[in-house]
Amino acid sequence: MEEPPGGEDHALTEFLYERLPTLGLDAGTYAPYLLPLLTEDERDDEEWESVMELLRASSETHGDDTDAFVALRRDIARAWQDHRDEVSRLRQVQSEQRVKELEQTLLEERKAVEAALVEAEEQRRRNHAGTASTASSSSTDDAAKRALLSRFAYDVDDDDGGGGGGTTKKGGDADAAPLTNQQIAELAKQEAQQALRGKSVQTKKEEQQKTAQARLEKARLKEERRKKATKGERKR
Repeated sequence: MEEPPGGEDHALTEFLYERLPTLGLDAGTYAPYLLPLLTEDERDDEEWESVMELLRASSETHGDDTDAFVALRRDIARAWQDHRDEVSRLRQVQSEQRVKELEQTLLEERKAVEAALVEAEEQRRRNHAGTASTASSSSTDDAAKRALLSRFAYDVDDDDGGGGGGTTKKGGDADAAPLTNQQIAELAKQEAQQALRGKSVQTKKEEQQKTAQARLEKARLKEERRKKATKGERKR
């Protein structure tokens, strides 16, 4: 059997290079007449008749055997249809595989979004509990600070003022040590830090909620694209 030339990729090349020599025809010379007729377009019967007549007239062994060329045309048509059916089947398999892969991807993303929502809700509850605890503690601390300041705060007279330039205590025990300005500043600093922590917790919760919403929107858009892609594949 004559071997097909290298690089030939038509589905029926091998078939023709095997069959044409049995009819006294050089495959390299006459296969190129047949291959252009094997397309997805409608069959041109007149062109087929012309090519088959050329082959029969060129045959060295079957020039008078009309039935042999009728059979050749029938076998070529059958082989070509088998090839097209196989291509169609493979396309269907690939399409179904893509749909399954897309469905699996969407399922995994949906689970990830649901898990993120659950985690966000749990974090919200923890933050709420923590904020309530912090607020209660802060309220207690504030009351204690006010009591301390009410008892121990003091004014410092001007250097050139009266009263001997001493320190005047406000409503406190004469034996109790007064709070210094540094200690009062430290109390104010602690209050500011607690306020910042409460704000940070609220900001983190809002960011988590935004992230969860963004994931849900992404999953919804992908689901719409999947439906459109599936619908397009079915139409083809």
